[in-house]
Amino acid sequence: MAQGFDQKRRVRISADTLAAVAPFICREEVRYYLNGVYVEPHRDGGVIVTATDGHTLATCRDENGSADRDWICSVPPVIRSAALRGGKGKSAPKTVHFIGSAAHVLSEVDDSYDASTPGPMHLATAYAPAIDGTFPDWRRAAPGVVTHLDGAGFSLNPHYFTRFAEAGKALGAHGVTLLLGKTPNDPIGVRVGNCQRFFGLVMPMRFVSDEQPVGMPLLPEWCRPLQQAAAE
Repeated sequence: MAQGFDQKRRVRISADTLAAVAPFICREEVRYYLNGVYVEPHRDGGVIVTATDGHTLATCRDENGSADRDWICSVPPVIRSAALRGGKGKSAPKTVHFIGSAAHVLSEVDDSYDASTPGPMHLATAYAPAIDGTFPDWRRAAPGVVTHLDGAGFSLNPHYFTRFAEAGKALGAHGVTLLLGKTPNDPIGVRVGNCQRFFGLVMPMRFVSDEQPVGMPLLPEWCRPLQQAAAE
């Protein structure tokens, strides 16, 4: 696409949604299309925000978010830091707006306020052009069922769990639950606390087991309609 293709972009997500998925953004320049968050409208309203580096993935439903279409939104450090700041009161970040080639973090949620013009509600503003690329179909990576394998063994990079800890902190959720897939080589599902908005994936390093799986649904309900629609 030509430069400036994002001039009509209008995306709004909550600050805690961005804070939850930002740790999973890829930092490798080669895979530039992963260097941001993927925002897609949900057909039942709101948006789904996803980020991945190929090793871990996080996707979060924002029922109050909005987007005029699918976008890969770059997230400059100043925007990420402002969204991660948290806190309470008038100075706490509430929403993140990607408008044209800029991003804005606001302290209030007010639909009548012009988020594109810096003002008293702005906590941060930065140049943040949309990324011209194709985000991978992350739903294809998710196994179809959770399995419980007695005596199963697998290995995970413990560094990845700091990302899920950050996501849980952003969403006020505590604890991490691992959900094994259909086969030993499937990505492992991750839920944080009892939070129904968040779902993550992490790639296993090794798995050794002769046990037979017993299945139950893995994907949250808000993921499944989109997955089914994509397959049709």
